[in-house]
Amino acid sequence: MNGPHWQDFFAMGGHGLYVWGSVGVVFAALLAEWGALVWQAWQWRRQFRLVPWQDAGDQPAEVRP
Repeated sequence: MNGPHWQDFFAMGGHGLYVWGSVGVVFAALLAEWGALVWQAWQWRRQFRLVPWQDAGDQPAEVRP
């Protein structure tokens, strides 16, 4: 079998540590950003007590102008 080998692909000509380390850092940053957005949304909902309609049918629990 004379095709490319996975080891060569992951080694990236000797720059694999830099390349895959960079990919890992970007993935970690995206994961942290997503987690921060979820946390912020959760805090915002908790602060303003946004809940679906309460037992009043289609009307909100309290309406303020």
